[in-house]
This record gives sequence, C-alpha cells and structure tokens, in this order.
Amino acid sequence: MFRYLLTFVVSFATIAWLVLSYLPASAAALPQLTFDDGATAWWFFLLAVLALALFIGVQVRIVKRTADLFSQPSHSLTGQSIRAFRLTRSKEIFWTALPLVATVALALWLLASQ
Repeated sequence: MFRYLLTFVVSFATIAWLVLSYLPASAAALPQLTFDDGATAWWFFLLAVLALALFIGVQVRIVKRTADLFSQPSHSLTGQSIRAFRLTRSKEIFWTALPLVATVALALWLLASQ
C-alpha cells in the first residue's frame, strides 16, 4: 500500500512541478536563483565532475557484470535463462554499454563547448 501511495505522491509532485514551472504567471512568481560568484561556479563544476565520475563508474560496473553473466555454467539457472531468452553476449554488452558511450560523448561535447 505504501508503494502505491509513494508512487502517487512522486507522480503528483512531478506533474505539479512541470505545470508550475512552465506556466508564465506561476513561473514569474517563483524565486529566481543566480550563482554569479566564481567560487560557486567552481564548486558546481567540481560537483558535476564528481557526479560524472560516479555515474561512469556505475555504468562500467554494470557492463562488467553483464559480460560476467555469460560465463555462468549452462546448467545453472542463469545459464538456462540465457538460453531460454536467446541472449547473446555481443548484443547485451552493446545495449548495456550504449548509455556509457553516450554519457562520455555528451560530457566531452559539453567540455569542448566551454
């Protein structure tokens, strides 16, 4: 029951945020935040780099675990599932590594544009 309530609350908050952010009258009433200080900009950049490093680390770990999944013995439950769903190592690694490649490409693009 709590799961459904939490889902409803999060969905309602997201929709309310979107509606209030894009309506001109309500957007004008929202507080305006600016960070013009050079030190603040440096901290935001450092925070973005740390978040990027953490995200890339998690994605690399997911790709590695996906590759390791295919080294399971064929008689195990995992091996039987791989055969039952006709999963191939190359396709699974491709689709798992695609977000990693996209993240790195976007980060490089943003870094080059500055």
